[in-house]
Amino acid sequence: MNTVETKNTEETIQNDFKENKIIENSQKHVAYISAFLGIFFVQFVLYGGSFGIATTLFFVMSISFSIIYFKKSDLSFSKYHIANFVILYIFSLNIFVTSNNLIKILNFIFCAIIFSYNLFCISIKSNHLNEFFIIHILKSNLNLPFQRFAGFIKVFQPNVHSKFKLKKILYIFLGLVTSLPLTFIVLSLLLEADDSFKTFINSIFNNINFSLNIPKNIFKLILIYIFSSFIFSIIYSNIKNYDKRIQKKIKFDF
Repeated sequence: MNTVETKNTEETIQNDFKENKIIENSQKHVAYISAFLGIFFVQFVLYGGSFGIATTLFFVMSISFSIIYFKKSDLSFSKYHIANFVILYIFSLNIFVTSNNLIKILNFIFCAIIFSYNLFCISIKSNHLNEFFIIHILKSNLNLPFQRFAGFIKVFQPNVHSKFKLKKILYIFLGLVTSLPLTFIVLSLLLEADDSFKTFINSIFNNINFSLNIPKNIFKLILIYIFSSFIFSIIYSNIKNYDKRIQKKIKFDF
C-alpha cells in the first residue's frame, strides 16, 4: 500500500509540475504577443502618422490572436461571441475606410470596449445580452486591465536557468564592442580610398533615421510597457478566471 501511495503521490507531483509548466509557457506566449502588439500600437498607431490602417491592423491582429489563444485554451464560443467578433472586425475595418477623424476615434473606443467585454463574456460563459451588460462592461474595462498588470514584466525577468544564456550574450556583446575600433579604422580607410564606396555608405546612413531624442524614446518605452501590460492583463486574466471557474465546478461536482 505504501508503494502504491508513493507512486500516486509522485505521479500527482509530476502532473502538477507539467500543468504549471504549461501555464508558465502559455503566460510567456501571451506576454510575447502582447509586447509585439504594444510596440506596434505605440510605433505605428500613436507615432506612425497612419492612424487608419495601423489601427485596423492592430485590432485585427489582437482579435485574431485572442480567438486562436482562447480556442487553444479550450474555451468555447457561442453565436453571441462570434457575432461580437464579426462586429469588431467590421468596426475596426471602418477605422481604415472612413476619412472622418471623429468617427475613427469613436470606432476605436467602441472596438477597445467591446473587445475586452467579449473576452470577459467568453470566460464567464455569458452567451447572450442580459441585465448585467453594464456591469460586465465596467468590470471588463476597469478591472481586468489591471488584474494581472504586473504579470507582464515578470515573464521577462531572468530566472536561474537563463543565467548561462545571459553570460553568453554578454561575451558576444563584449566581442562586438572590442571589434568596433578596428572596424571603424578599416571603414575610414575604405572611405578615403574609394569615392564610390563613400557615396554608397553615405546614402545608407542618410536613409536611416537615427533618433537621438532620448526623452522621447524613454517616453515611448514607458507607453509600450503600459499598453503591453494592458493587453496581457485583458487576455490572460480572462483565461485565469475561466480556469478558476472550472476548478470550482469540479470541486462542487465532487
